[in-house]
Amino acid sequence: QTLLGDGYRPITSCPEVMMCVNVYADLIGSMTIHLMANTERGDIRIRNELSRKLDINPNRWMTRANLIALIVETLLTHGNQVTVPVYRGGYLEELLPVPPSQVAFEPADDGYRVRIAGRTVHPDTLLHFAWRPDPERPWQGRGVNVSLKDIVHAIRQADSTRQALLSSPAPSIIVKVD
Repeated sequence: QTLLGDGYRPITSCPEVMMCVNVYADLIGSMTIHLMANTERGDIRIRNELSRKLDINPNRWMTRANLIALIVETLLTHGNQVTVPVYRGGYLEELLPVPPSQVAFEPADDGYRVRIAGRTVHPDTLLHFAWRPDPERPWQGRGVNVSLKDIVHAIRQADSTRQALLSSPAPSIIVKVD
């Protein structure tokens, strides 16, 4: 029991990993977004309604910092993040992030399709952020699950060993080295 640990857990339930993910998400979320335009005299910052929408109020429930932190956290833990832009009267009204549990990616002849809550959507109508692309499906991100799987297992193993030693502190073998 000590050596096996407590079984499989998703990476999002490992507190050590989530602390690191949250630090990155908070740092990146606190950065200001500048909408820039290339000109003959160099790049200049654009200040218009689109830049205001992206930087100040991307949707009615979240600030820019929260939206970007959510995107970063989802990218790091799941590899893909999908946001649906909502338009009213031809203008961008808000950006709605989709929970990863409601998103599925399907290969198609012209690339891929996205299924959101059972409805198929063409990726041209969405904001799809992918991190660490899969070599077989370059449009789909892998996240850090592949590389962190062994690390999380080692952390769990060390924690269960520590718990066992704390519950019975007298080891069965004592080794002395001079």
